[in-house]
Amino acid sequence: MTKVYLVRHCESLSNEMKVAAGHTDFDISERGKLQLKYLAERFRDMELDVIYTSPLQRAYKTALAMGYYSKVPVVKDQRLIEKYIGELEGKPLTSLPPEMQERRRLAPHLFCPAGGETPIAAGERGFAALLDLVEKNRGKSIAIAAHGGLLQGMFCLLRKLPWERMLEVKDLDNTCVNLVQFYDDGTWEIVYENDTSHLPADAAAVSMFPWASK
Repeated sequence: MTKVYLVRHCESLSNEMKVAAGHTDFDISERGKLQLKYLAERFRDMELDVIYTSPLQRAYKTALAMGYYSKVPVVKDQRLIEKYIGELEGKPLTSLPPEMQERRRLAPHLFCPAGGETPIAAGERGFAALLDLVEKNRGKSIAIAAHGGLLQGMFCLLRKLPWERMLEVKDLDNTCVNLVQFYDDGTWEIVYENDTSHLPADAAAVSMFPWASK
């Protein structure tokens, strides 16, 4: 059995400002720094063999916190980067026109700003990377630090949902921990999802989405 801890990055400045980030490399916020202290404590006694991370600093700093006490290797993997959102990169989410929000609600899997990457393409990219990393680390325990949009697509595939039901995968909170166990027969089990029990009230995640599906 291979254990995989999938973790969304801590709060970034883009989250704090409610700005669409995508590939834009925003640093983490003060709340994000606090979240990482609690995340590091959660992973203090957890046995990990390696941590993989998106190269963007909001995810990379999250990965470093996860390995702060264990000092396991932290490896950047370009395949784990957030989906590219084209014309929306760096724009305030609250300024999105209602018709764009409606398009995302009605067909979330097809929602693709001009020049961007569809949730399907991003989810399949992240899922392929996940399966590859599981294959390379059979019988081990690994962690992956990634992004909300990418993880939502990956969980749609992990749950074996049709893409039209993607929004059944709720928006993941900052530093949430998800555990998936992969078995030798090619099956897997989601043990828990979107767990932020390590965060006290002063560091709790705040939804950044005007169309939040929670």
